[in-house]
Amino acid sequence: MASSNACWGIELGAGSIKAIKLVRDGDGVRVADFVILPHKKVLSTPELDQDEAMRIAVGALTSQYDLSKATICISSPGHSAFARFAKLPPVEPKKVAGIVKYEAIQQIPFPLEEVEWDYQTFAREDSPDVEVGIFAMTRERVMQRLNLCNDANLRPDVLNLSPISVFNAMAHDLPITDETAGTVLIDIGAVATDLIVADAGRVWVRTFPIGGHNFTEAIVGAFKLPYSKAEKLKREAEQSKHKKHIFQAMRPVFTDLAQEVQRSVSFYQQLHPESEIKRVIGFGETFRLIGLRKYLSQQLQIDVTRCERFKQIQVDGPAEADFQSATLGLATAYGLALQGLGMAAIDANLIPVNVIRESIWKKKTPMFVAAAVLAIAAGGASFIRPFLDSREVAAAQNLPGLSSVQQVKQQGRNLRDQWQQISANAKIGFAAENVLRLFERRDVYNSLVNDIATLIATAPPSQRDGYNVESVRMNYETPTGGAPEWINVGTGSRLSNQSRSGPGASAPGAPGRGAPGGSSMGRPGTARGGSNDGPRGTQQFNRQYGAFTIHLTVTSSHSDLSAFVDRTLLRKLREMADRPDAPYTFVVPSIEDIRIEEVGSNDTNRMRGNRGDRATSGGGGGAAGAPTTLEALAPLPIPATPESNATEYRYSISWQVSLKQPEKPIDLAMNSDERQAAATEVTQ
Repeated sequence: MASSNACWGIELGAGSIKAIKLVRDGDGVRVADFVILPHKKVLSTPELDQDEAMRIAVGALTSQYDLSKATICISSPGHSAFARFAKLPPVEPKKVAGIVKYEAIQQIPFPLEEVEWDYQTFAREDSPDVEVGIFAMTRERVMQRLNLCNDANLRPDVLNLSPISVFNAMAHDLPITDETAGTVLIDIGAVATDLIVADAGRVWVRTFPIGGHNFTEAIVGAFKLPYSKAEKLKREAEQSKHKKHIFQAMRPVFTDLAQEVQRSVSFYQQLHPESEIKRVIGFGETFRLIGLRKYLSQQLQIDVTRCERFKQIQVDGPAEADFQSATLGLATAYGLALQGLGMAAIDANLIPVNVIRESIWKKKTPMFVAAAVLAIAAGGASFIRPFLDSREVAAAQNLPGLSSVQQVKQQGRNLRDQWQQISANAKIGFAAENVLRLFERRDVYNSLVNDIATLIATAPPSQRDGYNVESVRMNYETPTGGAPEWINVGTGSRLSNQSRSGPGASAPGAPGRGAPGGSSMGRPGTARGGSNDGPRGTQQFNRQYGAFTIHLTVTSSHSDLSAFVDRTLLRKLREMADRPDAPYTFVVPSIEDIRIEEVGSNDTNRMRGNRGDRATSGGGGGAAGAPTTLEALAPLPIPATPESNATEYRYSISWQVSLKQPEKPIDLAMNSDERQAAATEVTQ
């Protein structure tokens, strides 16, 4: 668990409640406070309500001491829980948890769903063996102990077993390490005794039902006294004049206790034959009985000592003597406080996870409340301040001389409204802006001419393998459709069926080629590209900035027809379709949109080589047989064309040029009257 700076270790014993508050002091710890609160009657007293007596004792503790600002660790007696130990098979570290769970199912005599359990592994650096200690307690007993504490407004963070806490105390205080000789810790409680073996880096625990209660019962049977008087006599046996008789009455219990200790140590040595027990240390108030320590030493053949003081902690001031005299019964509380500070050798916690989570949130509640109060205060200030300011302004309006200020402010507002009305009616700078915009797009035509020249130069001009250009036309369409009314567009027209008229155009439904029979290379009954919808994609151009339509008519005698056009003209168009340095983009037509028609053989063309024949054909315009044209008066010979019977074809290609967005977008929201006014200003 996460350690804090202070912790209360509280042993909820059957004879009394013992508590120690430890605080971190550099690398060590110091005792900030301690307390021993005896029960009015020992909880082992017959016919006593133990839960009610414990609840009263815990309430007395919380009422006398402030436990709210420290971690709280409580204990559960060893006889109310389970401590099992087993050696794990050699597995990878990441699989240890799964093996431990399997061992827990085997070792704990209850379903895992009904218990709270935790474990600790023990291993030495010089040994591959890994042992595990499994600590468990039924969920019913866990919740019974937690509810008892909650009734007294005590919310513990850790619940551990008493024998494990005794080991944690001695592991820190002696200390006990992997190299420490075998040590037996015997903690005699009111109703049971915990025996802990610490040996070679491992821990082993056994609890058997012999405690101070058995000694009291022996005195009750021997002297026929009430239980409470027998308990008092046991505590005062050292000063009693009948101590010899008292010892004789308790001797059978001494024998039973020594036999259980000897049996436990022997069993451990059978499990670990290499172990060697060197010392025995006793804890608990019962170890104050006369002759007990000497009797155990004789039976075990090992020197038995009592824990008279703790070496790693001490109390400064007048309470030091009281603390030293109470050391014998504070080992469990000492170990619990060390665990709360994160300094325990075995960090087992049997409190359910959901209870721990709830406790954490409750501890954070004051912080949430403080944050909410601050937020409310800040929000209230932001709402209250405007009201206070408005009251101050209202009070200031009655000051002398304020009327002249108001008059000046009103005069300023009137002048502002007048200027806004004038500026709305007068379009200042409108003519100048239109004159400046005359320079926009002046690079479009130059770029288009260069692109058309590059396109025509795709194939070398020869009669068989190249193109002869018949005509090039460019039509412009405004964003609203059609050419501007104030621009003389000549024979140009809007992008419609008329824009596709010209050399080589054929009416809808007419054959697209001059081949015999009027057969078409496109769809039956329609010239290739002769649809009234124009080339593919011409209706998808940008309607915001206007567009051009370019009509190119060329002739060629190449025999591949469409394939030749596709790999020359159309290929170049696709390469130039979208370039970052051009102010426009091309909508490239497909091969099906090219109009192809046969115009005759080269022999027929040679027959039209005499200009005089053309000039005089048709008659009219002059006297019969008289020259009427410049060609007739001064005929120029036309170079002879190489003879060939190859058929010549005319290709009509149209593609869309969509303008890109200018730096200053044209305001398309103007109506026709505003555009006409703008045009008038430009012409003027």
